[in-house]
Amino acid sequence: MGELKRSTIIFKSLYYYEKMLGLCPFIIHKDTLKMSYLGIIYNLAISVLYSICFILIIECRFELRLPRETTLTITMDALGLLFQYCTVVCSWLTVIFQYNRLKSIFNDFKKVEELAKTLNINVYENRLKKLRNISMRLLIINAFYLAVFLADHYTLSLYKKFQEQASAWIWYNVPKIVLYNVGAIFLELMLVLKHNFRALNKLLRYYFSTKTDEFLFRNFSTTSKAFIKLHKIGQFHESLSDLLEHITSFFSLSILFAIIATFIHSFLDIYAVYQYLTYRRMCEVGDFSIYSLNIIWMMTKFLTLYFICGVPDSVCTEACALTA
Repeated sequence: MGELKRSTIIFKSLYYYEKMLGLCPFIIHKDTLKMSYLGIIYNLAISVLYSICFILIIECRFELRLPRETTLTITMDALGLLFQYCTVVCSWLTVIFQYNRLKSIFNDFKKVEELAKTLNINVYENRLKKLRNISMRLLIINAFYLAVFLADHYTLSLYKKFQEQASAWIWYNVPKIVLYNVGAIFLELMLVLKHNFRALNKLLRYYFSTKTDEFLFRNFSTTSKAFIKLHKIGQFHESLSDLLEHITSFFSLSILFAIIATFIHSFLDIYAVYQYLTYRRMCEVGDFSIYSLNIIWMMTKFLTLYFICGVPDSVCTEACALTA
């Protein structure tokens, strides 16, 4: 009971936290999703406010020139900020204007779970524990972003011009945590699908192996039980494929903007590190701190790109794996 209570507290904390970020403008009631009109108004309001903040930030960015920055790097950074803004606002608007698709994803998961039970696939055992682990990973990602963001903001505050713009940058940078939450949720859903496809492939390998002839799968056309079993397996695979298509379609635009923004800022981070190695100005605390943070951001973005590209690819590989 203690573990159940802890898991429930963690899950509810994450649920209301994501609500605050604008990623859950709905209510979960008796295993069903219901759109909240208050959530819709909230998402529209923060989208408008963030758009105004973005316009101010673009003006501030062209006025702010950090050491050894050029007009080209400032312009590229502004372009990266644009795609980050698109990711955040697109995520807020997607969850309200594509509610029906989101609801279908929710229902598809319930359908997949029911089919898994009929096939005795145990991927949904200890579901509460798995939800707790997912929640913990999301909370760790958020804590990491906030820690690096605060360190970055404090370091940049050493420059007088940034101090004048500090409040505007806080209002713009804090909501960017939505970008990492969307990416993390997308990856977690991909991993769930991967485990389902892997369990299905394992089941098929077992049925078509020489170790079993319980249902005569090698001659299933003459056995009704085998035919029914294979029909359910086909339904399970079809449901997983539909779920994969719905999830990728739902997240596609936000992930696209996020990848473009990550590519642009990765190149800028590489350029900043190159400058640091070229000038070797380790004696100045400000420069050393900025370049150290650039390395952290660069590694974070490389890992983000690796997982965003690698995990969906592994899901497709598992879904198309030869099981005979």
